[in-house]
Amino acid sequence: MTLLDILPSLRGTTTSRLDPTVWPVTTHYRHGRITVGGVDLDEVADRFGTPTYVLDEVGLRGAGATISRGFRHTEVLCGTSSLLTGGVALAVAGLRCDAAPNPDDISDRMLTAVAVMCDTYREHQVLMTELHVGIATGGTDSDGASGLGDALENAVDEACIRNRLPCPRIAVDFGDSITGRAAVTVTRVRGVDRTDSGRPVVVVEGSAGSAIAVTAGEPVAAAIANRHPLGPTEIFSIVDSRGVMGDHICSGVVLSQDIRAGDVVALVGRDGRDLLDSAQVVSVAHGRIHQIPAE
Repeated sequence: MTLLDILPSLRGTTTSRLDPTVWPVTTHYRHGRITVGGVDLDEVADRFGTPTYVLDEVGLRGAGATISRGFRHTEVLCGTSSLLTGGVALAVAGLRCDAAPNPDDISDRMLTAVAVMCDTYREHQVLMTELHVGIATGGTDSDGASGLGDALENAVDEACIRNRLPCPRIAVDFGDSITGRAAVTVTRVRGVDRTDSGRPVVVVEGSAGSAIAVTAGEPVAAAIANRHPLGPTEIFSIVDSRGVMGDHICSGVVLSQDIRAGDVVALVGRDGRDLLDSAQVVSVAHGRIHQIPAE
C-alpha cells in the first residue's frame, strides 16, 4: 500500500506520466497500478511471467477500422512484423508486393506486380487470384495511411484492364502500424545498478539478443506498473538481464528514483513492437486476458 492509497486526497496533486500519444488507448491508473484493457499489468506478470507482450484489443480494432475506412474493397491484415524485405515475392495462391506509403510508389509497384501476374499466366498457365500488398509505414500513425486506398485500388484496376487480367483479391498488411498505441511489453526488474559513473541502469528480465536500436529523439517510454511511484524521477538506461551487460534495450527513459528489484515495468515504443522478444503474448479487453499461442 502506498501513501496515495492511504491519503486519496493527494492523488489529485499528482500528474500522469503516461503520454496518451504513446500508450495504448485503454491505459489507466487504478489504485496505483497501471491497467490496459481493464487488466492490471502486474497481474499479467504474475500469471504469465515476464517478459510478456500485451496487445490491447480495443486499440487494435480501432487502428484496423481506421485503415479499413480508406481501403473499402480491400482486406486489411493485422499481423505484426510481417513485411518481407524488398521487391516482389511469389506466394502458393498469389503474389506479394511491398510498397512505400505514398501514391506514386504504390502505383508503380502495382503496375509491376500485375505485369508479373500476367506473365506468369501467359508462360505457365497459372492464374494468381490474390495480391498481398505490404505498406511499410515504419510504425507511423495509421490515420495517415487511410488516403492510400484509392491510389492502390485505382492502380490495380488500371493495370488489370491494361493486361486483360481478372482483378485479384487484394489484402493489405501495414505491419507494425497496427500495433502503434495498442501494445505494451511487461517485464520485471531484476535490479538497479548505480555503480557506473554514468547513467543508472535498470536490469529487467528478458531474452538474449533482444536489444533494439532506439530512434533518436524518440526513446521508449516506461513506467512502474505494480504501484504508484513516489518521489522525484531520474533518467535511466534499461538492460536485458539475459543479454550482454552494456547492451542497452533503451536509454533516456524517465522512471521514479525509487524503482527497485521486484517491480513490474511496462515498456512501450511508438510503433508498439515487442521490445524484449517475449515468450508469452496475450491480448486484453474489458478486464479479460486471452493467451495467444506461439506460432
